[in-house]
Amino acid sequence: MSSSVFLLLMAIIPIAHSGVLLTYPQARFPPLDYLPDDLTMPPCGVPKPTKPFYTTFHIGSEYNVSWITPASTNSTYRIRLVDSDGLTVEQLPGVITETETFQIIKLRSPCEQCMLLIEQVMQNGKVFRSCADVNVVRTSVQANEQCSQRGSLMNATCQCEKFNSQNDHCFAYDEPVAADLPMYGMFNPRCYQRHDLSANDRIYSRRVDNEVEVILDFETKNWLSLGWRPTELSTSCRLFPILEDTRGRITELGLKSSLHPMDCVDIIMASVRNGRLFISDFYSRDRSTPLEDYWYDGEMSLSAAYGTQQDGRSVVMFRRELREFEPTDHPLGPNEILIVWSKGDSEMGSNFQGTNRGVEKLRLAEVTPSTTAHPMHHIPTPEPTSTPESTSTESDNSSSSLFSLFLVILVVIYQL
Repeated sequence: MSSSVFLLLMAIIPIAHSGVLLTYPQARFPPLDYLPDDLTMPPCGVPKPTKPFYTTFHIGSEYNVSWITPASTNSTYRIRLVDSDGLTVEQLPGVITETETFQIIKLRSPCEQCMLLIEQVMQNGKVFRSCADVNVVRTSVQANEQCSQRGSLMNATCQCEKFNSQNDHCFAYDEPVAADLPMYGMFNPRCYQRHDLSANDRIYSRRVDNEVEVILDFETKNWLSLGWRPTELSTSCRLFPILEDTRGRITELGLKSSLHPMDCVDIIMASVRNGRLFISDFYSRDRSTPLEDYWYDGEMSLSAAYGTQQDGRSVVMFRRELREFEPTDHPLGPNEILIVWSKGDSEMGSNFQGTNRGVEKLRLAEVTPSTTAHPMHHIPTPEPTSTPESTSTESDNSSSSLFSLFLVILVVIYQL
């Protein structure tokens, strides 16, 4: 009896004769794409998920948008960029014929948290659609976005605000190379506490008034990162931000487990490319992909940064206040903190399986003796190095590049 009823129902349900589903960029879930537009809500037909997956497009770059359809139909396709209010930002030129399942596009308009929408138009007027969440960003950083919006670019060098850049015989704030500073012409190691992470990687740190200055001196030509959190931190930190029902049993069990090294970590990620420093401030909620602070309503917390590359080594300085200002920040002291470090052993975009990483417990906010007690001519000078590259700092606002850096940290440190 039940079998007969089932067959009867199958016979009376109309079968969709058409539909379209984006394969790149990734379509929204659930895939209601085989329902015509008169049965779904505009503009997408699928509600925006609570945690959307965004594909990043760079303005002016070519991308191959592809889709699938159940059968050959008498229909055409059109693609447009739609903002979060449902308004068309850009209509892609041309109408795609039914025989094609891809289209090379080039977007011209910036659009954050938008949708790329493909519509299949049947001869009878019915329209099927599929959409993907996208961010369309500029390929190059605009003038008003350089220097992390914390300074101005002058002679290819960022002049930082909120920061006393006067040389203090410890770091060459005002010049790329200082003859009296033995480490790369960049800093005096006697001003800092040295922390060896491996045979070829080390950190220098010192406290200056209410700020902490950290120098990463790593053997790499690629990316490097440093994350930290207080050693005594409650597992409840994993509830920020609240992304699920905290009354659920899964969350309760999760709070009882110990913190993973990548849980609730404040992270600085940097790389020196073509003589320029790219650095940004991230937060790792758990073992998911770390995100830049602004995703959590935070902001870049650095007061200064500088980077150079010499003889296969990347040397990056950043400075930040000792205390935290927002939930995505952790204090850098004065007590011992958990340190998570990693570096790339391959070019960005080719292989993210880095093997150079580690976890330490360090004190980075130690006050060091004044260099006046150690005259400069008594400081042993290391072996001569090549002339450092001219460097400056610049915020890398390209969502595609930024998102690649996040994936690096996740993959590299996940196996700790």
